[in-house]
Amino acid sequence: MKTVSLWIIAAAALSFASAAAPTCAANANGDYNTSFPQNEGTCATFMSARDEGRRGSHSRENAYVAWLMGYVTAYNRLTADTYDIEGHCDLHTLLPWLEDHCKAHPLISFPDAVETLTNTLYPNRLKSTSSE
Repeated sequence: MKTVSLWIIAAAALSFASAAAPTCAANANGDYNTSFPQNEGTCATFMSARDEGRRGSHSRENAYVAWLMGYVTAYNRLTADTYDIEGHCDLHTLLPWLEDHCKAHPLISFPDAVETLTNTLYPNRLKSTSSE
């Protein structure tokens, strides 16, 4: 009877731990869908939106910024040992980095550029709040 109880406790603990752990939401090939309006979502269209923003028309640029901030928030929530992937950077640092990267790689997708950005930021991420 004692052995059965231990197995039930162990199974319950394992179930709880796996439910609390983040999972990767991609298919077997590592592909996942991203939500962008039609004909948007590349580095070239990001650069075009940034240029429009500099001329005072911010609607497309704001869509990319909102997508970026959502990605960063999800990254922070789902990546172990990460409080803030931005570290000591802010949006005014991230956007120029993305522009430089997109100038060099205009044909890649914007999500791929942002993934490269997070990979670059990862070593300097904040692992906890400054009050911890």
